[in-house]
Amino acid sequence: MSEELPEDPRSKSVEGFIAGLMILAPYFDKGMKEVYFMSAEHDIVHLHVDEDKCPEDSDDGRVLVSLGFMMHDYGWAYYT
Repeated sequence: MSEELPEDPRSKSVEGFIAGLMILAPYFDKGMKEVYFMSAEHDIVHLHVDEDKCPEDSDDGRVLVSLGFMMHDYGWAYYT
């Protein structure tokens, strides 16, 4: 199992959210041209990339966690 990264200083900021989107973009079916790549529910944004595509313990997953993202019902998510 990979070692957890320390919290990124960009965590829970606009900069961190955008950095996370850039990490997740290659996992979207159409990459940066994807149209329906997220949804929102109350105070959480769901990005439509699940554990099978980008596992939490992968290199990208570890960076996403350090940026404040987490695995939620629909896949990767970010609290606002």
